Amino acid sequence: MPNFVGRCLVWWYIEPVLTRLETIMSRSRSSSPVALVLPRGTSFGPARATSIDLCVHDFVLNSRYAAATRIHCAAVAEPYAGFEMRFDEGGKGGQALKALRFARRIKAEGAELTVVHQHLPTAFLLSKLLPHPVLLHTHNFQKGMAPSLGRRLRRWRYSGLAGIIFVSEECRSDFRKNWPEVAIPTFVAHNGLDMSLWTPAQVRRKQILVAGRAAPEKGVLEAAKALRVVLPQLPGWTALFMLTEVDRHPAYYAELLQVVDACDGAIEIVTNQTHQVVKKATEEAEIALVLSKWREPFGRTAIEAHAGGAALISSGSGGLREVSADACLYVDPDNEGALIQAILKLGSDEAFRRQLAAAAYERTLQNFEIRKVSGALDDIYDHYWRHPG
Repeated sequence: MPNFVGRCLVWWYIEPVLTRLETIMSRSRSSSPVALVLPRGTSFGPARATSIDLCVHDFVLNSRYAAATRIHCAAVAEPYAGFEMRFDEGGKGGQALKALRFARRIKAEGAELTVVHQHLPTAFLLSKLLPHPVLLHTHNFQKGMAPSLGRRLRRWRYSGLAGIIFVSEECRSDFRKNWPEVAIPTFVAHNGLDMSLWTPAQVRRKQILVAGRAAPEKGVLEAAKALRVVLPQLPGWTALFMLTEVDRHPAYYAELLQVVDACDGAIEIVTNQTHQVVKKATEEAEIALVLSKWREPFGRTAIEAHAGGAALISSGSGGLREVSADACLYVDPDNEGALIQAILKLGSDEAFRRQLAAAAYERTLQNFEIRKVSGALDDIYDHYWRHPG
């Protein structure tokens, strides 16, 4: 602890000098009113992009402030092209020193607003180090806590922010319920898609698509068990599982493989595909299953199913109903009989299947087109530039 305090004191003494030097070196650069800070574990590049990376990529690309936005993130071997990026090279020190490095660079580049994605501690630290508003843009639910020292600490962190942006109204409402004492502005910025880049196939594969993490909370095993019963009743149909993180739950994945092996080749599993490969499969499949058993904060897989033209069966958990409204079939993934009947209904009734898919595509076009949702996010940023206090 004494060494850490000493390093912080040294930093505070030399920080003004470093800032002036950084400013001189960056005078030829364009101004950067928006600084986006990505959390550890993200990878801002096409090869290994997480859902957060995809969201940030789409938001910035379609923002009216795209040219004046800098993304601060971990170094990536092959980053997305066309973005102003500042890599944190993983210097020594923990979270606090990392925040100090970010703060020095953000101040030197003249940012007027900092938005930290997902990581509350970093957002809080930057709110204390920077002279302008700092927002937290969270992509999940903010859990409540019982009265404790930990709750008081978390409340203090929340209260130090200029505001919080949530991925869904479901998440914002849940936050207000769990943290009624936190009196800061809250906003909703849905995820969106560039619908001009999605081309639903007119002639589609008789295929049922399951895409996501190979994890119990995603309902992948429930999907496989239902399909084992359904596919023999739907001649010519197959299923494709496009899965990630297959090593995280080895026993679960092993059970899934046993179920798939019993289907005599009717179900194919492919793993760790790029987003473009998954996108193409979504544009060609007749049906998609999103059977999350946990509370989805929003549900990007569902919105992509809609954009790709697939008819969707959804668990409707968390923010999934906010995505689909009445443009899909809802079923409890633990009710195998109901799930089987829902798949049979879509597989055997082409007119209904196409009607449902068309309604979902139109809903996505009207509500989640990236230019619309990115513009709404820009409006949130504007609020802080117009009312910095």
